Amino acid sequence: MNFQPLEAFANIDPRLGEVVKQLKPGETSGVVQSRYGYHIVKLLEMDKGGQKELSDTRVTAQIHQVISNSKDQTLKNAFSEVARDKAQVTNYLAQRVLETAGK
Repeated sequence: MNFQPLEAFANIDPRLGEVVKQLKPGETSGVVQSRYGYHIVKLLEMDKGGQKELSDTRVTAQIHQVISNSKDQTLKNAFSEVARDKAQVTNYLAQRVLETAGK
């Protein structure tokens, strides 16, 4: 689960921020209109924020996810760099123009 700060909803549209602020965990809003359309918001859980204990399983899972994403991104970047270094570009149009220039 990804927690979003209340300000993120308010930045989308102030009405969404107000609706989220009034909800209690487990509650669902009615239909809310924003500049992007209509929304129904359900508040699943609230988190007070701040520093968390490393023994919390959610913290551990989040750390593993960040490390895994970082590793994946590093591998993708390395692959792209190697592929780019080994790439050869042939300009067939320029070759054809040179071959037919004297004819």
